[in-house]
Amino acid sequence: MVDKKNKIKKKEKEHVQVDVHKKEQKKHWFATLFRKDNTERQKMPSDKKKGISKKKEEKTDKEEKSKKKEELDIYSVFKKKEEKTQLTPAQQRRKLVEQFEKAGHTFTPKEALKRTFWITLMIIVLLTILFIGMAVYTFQSLLGLAIQIMVLWTSGVVFVFVLLWLFFMIYTDMKMFRRKLSIEEVLPDFLQLTSANIRAGMPIDKALWFAVRPRFGILAKEIEDVAKKTLSGENLHKALVDFAHKYDSAVLLRSVSLLNEGMEAGGDVGDLLNKIAINIHDLRSMKKEMSAKVVTYAIFITFASIIAAPALFGLSHELLNVVQAIAGDVSAATEGQALSVAGLSVNISNTNIRIEDYRIFAYVSLIATAFFSAIIVSIIRKGNIKEDIHLIPLFIVCSLLIFSLSSWLMSFVFSGLF
Repeated sequence: MVDKKNKIKKKEKEHVQVDVHKKEQKKHWFATLFRKDNTERQKMPSDKKKGISKKKEEKTDKEEKSKKKEELDIYSVFKKKEEKTQLTPAQQRRKLVEQFEKAGHTFTPKEALKRTFWITLMIIVLLTILFIGMAVYTFQSLLGLAIQIMVLWTSGVVFVFVLLWLFFMIYTDMKMFRRKLSIEEVLPDFLQLTSANIRAGMPIDKALWFAVRPRFGILAKEIEDVAKKTLSGENLHKALVDFAHKYDSAVLLRSVSLLNEGMEAGGDVGDLLNKIAINIHDLRSMKKEMSAKVVTYAIFITFASIIAAPALFGLSHELLNVVQAIAGDVSAATEGQALSVAGLSVNISNTNIRIEDYRIFAYVSLIATAFFSAIIVSIIRKGNIKEDIHLIPLFIVCSLLIFSLSSWLMSFVFSGLF
C-alpha cells in the first residue's frame, strides 16, 4: 500500500513538472513573438510607418467629416429649432404669466382674456346698432341687413377680439421694456449706495436693504422683495438670480452675476460694486457719443420724410389740378378737334387720372414712408425701435399735416397765376 501511494505521488509530481514546463515554453514563445514584432517594426521603413499613420489620420478625418455633416445638416438644424420653439400649452401659459409679472400687471391672463372678450362684445353690439340705423335711414332690404349682421357676429367677433388682444400684448411688451429701462437708469446709483453701506461695515443683505430709496421706483420694490425672501430663509444668491432673470436686461444680469461671484470669492464687494456702477456710467456716455456722431443721418431722414416728401406730393397734387383745368378749357375751345402746332396735330383731352385716386396714393405713400423713417431714426438714435416708438405716430401726423398745408399753399399760389 505504501509503494502504491509513493508511486501516485511521483506521478503527480511528474505531471506538475510537465505543466510548469509547458507554461514556461508558452511564455518563452510569446516573448520571442513580441521581440520579433518589435524588431520588424524597428526594421520597417519610414514610408510604411507614414502610410499607416496616414491611414489612421484619414479614418479620423472621415469620422470628423461625417460628424460635421450631421451637425451641418439643414434639415436636422431646422428640426432642432422646431423642437425648441414648440411649447406645450402649459409652458405657453407659464410664459404668459411671466410676461404679466414682468409688465407689472395686477391681474392674471384669464382676467385679461375675459375683459377683452367683454369689450369685443360691446363693440359688436354698437356696430350692430349702427348697421340697423343705417339700414333704416337708407331703406336697405332685410336680407342685406341680415347678411351684414351674421357676418359681423361670426368673423367680426373673431377679428375684433384678435385685434384687441394683439394691441394689448404690444402694450404689455412696451410696459416690460419701460420697466427694464427704469431699473437700468437707477441701477448705478443704487450700486454706489450699496457699496458705501458695505464699506461702512454692513453685511451685504442689510447693505442692499438700506440702499433702497423711494426715487428708485421699481428697483426699490424688487429689492424689498429680495430682502423679504432672504429674511424668510431663502439664499441671497438665489433671490438675486431670480430678480435678475425677471427682466430681459443684460446690464442687470451682468451686475448680479459679478456680485454673486464676488461674494463667493470673498473679495472686496464694496469696491466691486463701485466699479460696476462706474462701468455702467461709461457705457451710457459711450452710447450718447455714438448717437451724437450719427445724428446728421437722422436729421436728413427726418427732413426727407416729414418735409420734402409731403411738400413734393402737395406740389404734384396741385399741378395735376392745373393740368386737368387747362386740358378741359382747351378741349372745350377746340370742341374735341386736334390742334396743329408747327405742322404737328396735337389732341388735348382730359387726363384719365382722378384727383381722389392720386390723393389716396399720396396718403398711403406718406404713411408708409413716415413709418419706416421713424423706425430707421429710432434705430440710429437709440439702437432699438421700442425706445423711440412714439416717433411713428408723430412722423405720420406731421407728414400728413404738411401735405395738406402744402396742397393749400400751392392752390393759393396757382389760383393767382391761372
